[in-house]
Amino acid sequence: MPRKHKLAPTGFKCPECGDKCVYNVDLDLFVCARPIVTTGGQVQGSCGKFYMNGEKHS
Repeated sequence: MPRKHKLAPTGFKCPECGDKCVYNVDLDLFVCARPIVTTGGQVQGSCGKFYMNGEKHS
C-alpha cells in the first residue's frame, strides 16, 4: 500500500496550467493539483507536474 505524503496548501500556481499547487512536505516539492477529467466526467488523476522553488522539476 503506497504511503500518503503530507501535503500543505499554498498560494503557488502551476506556471503551465495556472491552477493551484500543494506543497509536498516529504519531497520538498510543489505539486500541481488540477484534476484531469475524462470526457465522461470521471476524475482520472491530477496534472501532477512537480516544481522546486517555482522551477519545473523533471
